[in-house]
Amino acid sequence: MSSFKELDGKVAVVTGSASGIGLGIARQFRTAGMHVVIADVQEAALERAGAEIGALAVRTDVRDADTRRPEGRCPTPTSKPVLILG
Repeated sequence: MSSFKELDGKVAVVTGSASGIGLGIARQFRTAGMHVVIADVQEAALERAGAEIGALAVRTDVRDADTRRPEGRCPTPTSKPVLILG
């Protein structure tokens, strides 16, 4: 990332982010001032991670089209989102 200033206030959706590299990426985005939505199939770990970093946690299985529809669960972004798929 060239400049955290460029990320401040933007929205990121990070899949596979209940642990490991995905959580590390989500944590860095929060540090940069981004609004972060974390998504994973591991519900318990996802809830802990969301609480830890202050992100919206949405249980999602990217293999299942029905769980990829977060209508009503995500805030309306005020800027163009940054989409990160893990």
